Amino acid sequence: MKLSFRTALKTFIGVLFLAGVVWVGWKFQPWMPAGQAVYLTSAHLDDCDFQVWQRKNAGLSEPFATGLFVRRAGSPWEVFLLDIQDIYRPTISLRKESRGIVVLSDGDELGVLDSSQGIYKKPNGVSRTGDPINSDPPGNWWTEAAGKW
Repeated sequence: MKLSFRTALKTFIGVLFLAGVVWVGWKFQPWMPAGQAVYLTSAHLDDCDFQVWQRKNAGLSEPFATGLFVRRAGSPWEVFLLDIQDIYRPTISLRKESRGIVVLSDGDELGVLDSSQGIYKKPNGVSRTGDPINSDPPGNWWTEAAGKW
């Protein structure tokens, strides 16, 4: 069976369109309910435990918020808003440097946490202290911190 160029082109365009729909669906997760949290990663650095969680927002623009949870020895968990994102499950990594714990998203620096003082500084110069939460991560961190960010 021989395919014509036109049929092959239509098939190729159809496959590209379907791949695009699947990609958009994966990145935006429209079926995920608002408030649902997804675990991304964890680490233990500078006598602190770290966890990173992403929560689905209710809005269509920037549908995700990512939080960094930090617990110093003997202290309750605190949360820092890392970023509001358009994509589902970014690759977040933590790296210890002389200036503090550097938070990276897909290789780009999101900010630096001074774990001894509990201050998170974004590249634009905005600094924030963490918000304590009354449970283990992710808890209801987004509603507890509503209006603070």
